[in-house]
Amino acid sequence: VNLSMGAMLTDAEVAKEKEMEMEREQEREEIEAEEIQGKTHVVVEAEFMVADGDAHGHSDDSGDEDGAASAADTEGIDVVEVTEVKHSLSRTPDAEEARKKKKSRALVNLTTCDYSVVKEACKRFGWRFTNSNTAWSIKWTDRYLLGQTLREMKLVRPQRINHFPAMCEIAFKCRLANNLNRLRKLCPDEYDFYPETWVLPEELVAFTKMTLEKKNRTYIVKPNCGSQGNGIFLTRSAKEIPKEGKYVSQRYMNKPLLIDNLKFDLRIYVLITSVCPLRLYVLREGLARFCTQEYEGITSKNRNQQFMHLTNYAINKHNEDFEAPTGGGIIEGEDGAVAFVGGESDGDSGSKRSISSVRRWLDENGFSSTKVWSDITALIAKSTIAALPANQHAYRVAIPEGRDSVGFTCFTVLGFDVILDHIGKPNLIEVNELPSFETDSELDQSIKMRAVHEALQMVSPTVQEGRLLKKFGVTIPGQKINFSDESYLKLRKELVDLRLVQEKAWCSLYECVYPTDDPARKEMFEKCIEKSEQAYKNSFYGPSETAQAKAEKAAAAEALIKVEAEKTLRAKREKAAALARGNVRT
Repeated sequence: VNLSMGAMLTDAEVAKEKEMEMEREQEREEIEAEEIQGKTHVVVEAEFMVADGDAHGHSDDSGDEDGAASAADTEGIDVVEVTEVKHSLSRTPDAEEARKKKKSRALVNLTTCDYSVVKEACKRFGWRFTNSNTAWSIKWTDRYLLGQTLREMKLVRPQRINHFPAMCEIAFKCRLANNLNRLRKLCPDEYDFYPETWVLPEELVAFTKMTLEKKNRTYIVKPNCGSQGNGIFLTRSAKEIPKEGKYVSQRYMNKPLLIDNLKFDLRIYVLITSVCPLRLYVLREGLARFCTQEYEGITSKNRNQQFMHLTNYAINKHNEDFEAPTGGGIIEGEDGAVAFVGGESDGDSGSKRSISSVRRWLDENGFSSTKVWSDITALIAKSTIAALPANQHAYRVAIPEGRDSVGFTCFTVLGFDVILDHIGKPNLIEVNELPSFETDSELDQSIKMRAVHEALQMVSPTVQEGRLLKKFGVTIPGQKINFSDESYLKLRKELVDLRLVQEKAWCSLYECVYPTDDPARKEMFEKCIEKSEQAYKNSFYGPSETAQAKAEKAAAAEALIKVEAEKTLRAKREKAAALARGNVRT
């Protein structure tokens, strides 16, 4: 009788379990034997732990106040394997045959996933799909998840979900602006990669003052939670700001870098596998989205021409001058292997192109693509660091240590939008927590499959992790875990090391940006983290910063009143002078 699972196991079921375990052991021995004989290279086992049915995925035990997983949570979880052939690796026929003998498959929940490319990637792994809300290995959802929602889900080890509880700190435009502006005050030299930005309506007074002082400047206004270009407009007057809703206003870049006389931006895919501590990867390939009307300097006559000024694909695809992208493609090998194809000229024409083609253009036209890419990856890391303390706090609250997979329960693939100015300096436009994975072309399919496919490979728990997690922190209901216990910390470190080995083994299309081995970059990022923690602490406990903010707001209001008074006085004088001239003529 298996009381922990709340079920009776028959003799036949027990025999079947023993037979499956023997098969697993036999397979491991065969692979290890071949490795010893030098017939294979490194094989990373992409195996998973999944809940064995809805009844065993979670526990609502009232004694779980400290977040510790009870025995009932973990006893009904089995180790299952996902076979996958990485495109850059090969295995001997004997090893492959051994792996084909058993194909237990992980459970993936895609009930709220909007994109076929994610499902296709899962199919290549041989994963099974489930509609269960509790019994799954990986859940991919294209919906925002708040920290409270994640906490109520009571995830168990080693489940993975593709959202962090507070990534809105950089994904929502107003929060991103607040975080970046705070860091710019503390270290202006490091946070000079985005234009002047005002959060509205909170900073409407300061923004109005600026528009009155610099009347010829143009600003781009975006709704806080807008996407695909919806609600964006250009203006030179604060009077055009809507009275309702939250917006950000940024100084418009009037001299962007042009290719074929067209304005463009870059969509860069970023994988974050942990925030405690931060582990950040950037996909080496991405998309360049082009406007479909030749660029001209901003004027009052052309500022409403979206096809000239807005690079959003969702807008430009409706222009009759839109050109379909070229290049890209995927070759599917045996057992779900993935190979990405394309020559040197692929993706270098059309209204959507590859980042590789842009890098070639930069090198051919007097720029250094290596320098530009280095600046872009630094920009991405600094932007993420700006909200790192908030993300770390929210993660620890939503996913307590007793249920956390040593910091790797959550992962996410973000879309960073970057634009280059006329001298090739990258500027951050925005961050997308829910980037589109629609595949309208072969180029889309090729690049977005890379982003999703390798991300899932890198976050998948290994069979070794599964074994350790089964005995890691298992308690009886009501029993608390001593998180400072030496044996607990030792096992935790072993699990973290295994996770890092898995990430490194499968990482080929992504590059690790943080942490970094480069001494200069390491020092720069550590400085940014220190200032970010200071800004986060001050935002809650720093009366000096609050007083400073109030003083700045009061000064801005006083200056605005002065400007308005001068404007009124000037109008009166002009009117009096006009009347005087009229009397003279009479």
